[in-house]
Amino acid sequence: MSYHHLTISDRIRIEIFHKEGLSAREIGKRVGRHHSTILDYSQ
Repeated sequence: MSYHHLTISDRIRIEIFHKEGLSAREIGKRVGRHHSTILDYSQ
């Protein structure tokens, strides 16, 4: 299994989508990451 860090671009997109009120699942779909990764980053 391979693990990858979030890129700066991913982090910026997550921040923007979060401010727009999107759910972790929707952000994950848009960024191409699992929703749990989004939840971990958002905390």
